[in-house]
Amino acid sequence: MGDRRGYAVGRRPDPEGLALHGLRRRFADVAAFLGDFRSPHAATPGSALAWRSLAGTVRALAETG
Repeated sequence: MGDRRGYAVGRRPDPEGLALHGLRRRFADVAAFLGDFRSPHAATPGSALAWRSLAGTVRALAETG
């Protein structure tokens, strides 16, 4: 998809820039999850899903190196 978008504006996207964008999005996700869990919340199916998603995101960041 990134290549299509780049060609539409006449430039090829920088692969390193795209990788950094993905990394920034993961860190933004972690920040959002932590903000939710730092505030009062109940144990719900939604909070359980958020916890699993947080764990998966942190795991993916750790594997990125």
